[in-house]
Amino acid sequence: MPSTTNLIIHDTAPIVEGATVAETLQNSIALARFGDRHSYHRYWTAETHGMRAVASCAPAVVCTAAAAQTKRIRIGAAGVLLPNHPELVISEQFGTIEALHPRRVDLALGRSLGGPAAVASAINPHRTQDIESFKLRVQNLQNYFANQYHNGVRSVTGFGHQPQMWVLGTNPESAQLAAELRLAYAFGGHLHYAAMDSAIAAYHETAAKDNEWTPHVAVSVGVIAASDTATAQYLAGSHRMKVMRRKIHQERMHLPHPDKAAGLSLRSAAERQAFEGATEGYCVGDIAAVREQLTGLRDRTKANELIISTPIFDHEDRLRSYSLVAESMRGL
Repeated sequence: MPSTTNLIIHDTAPIVEGATVAETLQNSIALARFGDRHSYHRYWTAETHGMRAVASCAPAVVCTAAAAQTKRIRIGAAGVLLPNHPELVISEQFGTIEALHPRRVDLALGRSLGGPAAVASAINPHRTQDIESFKLRVQNLQNYFANQYHNGVRSVTGFGHQPQMWVLGTNPESAQLAAELRLAYAFGGHLHYAAMDSAIAAYHETAAKDNEWTPHVAVSVGVIAASDTATAQYLAGSHRMKVMRRKIHQERMHLPHPDKAAGLSLRSAAERQAFEGATEGYCVGDIAAVREQLTGLRDRTKANELIISTPIFDHEDRLRSYSLVAESMRGL
């Protein structure tokens, strides 16, 4: 078990009910500044497309803005969805950020759609998501950072300016690839909690075959913390309602005010199950409960770092939750 556990802010830039894209993005930069002032080790933004309630569509742009307004915290994308982009362009973008902010940039690579299938096809109609194609893309990207020329092409801002690279995934296949490539692995536990143990085991089993490097794991978890348990459960209602409406009624909605969730009438067993199941694997509670659950997760997974995802409606409540998380893990 690591002697200390770094904390990572994971920000999907949720556009809550009644908010604008501009307000949401300003809150994202404010969240990065908050992490910089507190004990967070990294701020990571996501990549999504065509999702009406999420503003994290351009991770390189958000990373640039966040890095410019912070001093200490590492800034990164988790992840850049590599099938959407030419590897050369990603090396140029993140090499530029690394050149401007040396030793502060992270690049976690994923292969999911990042949005509806029609949107993914609009971005790249020839995209492939299979693991072998993804492996080749990651290796191409590594070569652009490491070599003056790769396949006769030079990445001017990429060469010599490699950010810290990770593989981001939710299954054993991606975990094995990360270990094969000697890259750190970030598991999306807030997205696929059930596969966490098998994926992390696959990463360590594959890494054990190669004793010339040290594996490194981060695990993401949803956390909704408040001064007391009742308030935390109240705040969690926003996420639960949003997930339930999507699963049961195929309704896409902005994160609602928790008052709406508190007044919600769940009419069927399916609705109740989806509502409560939305926070499976989450840490919801006061500071003592959060400390117990986060340390338990860390010890169970042997994670070096914990990635904290916090879907809370009000920006100040969200900051307060992140503050309680930092306080709960101080010195642990």
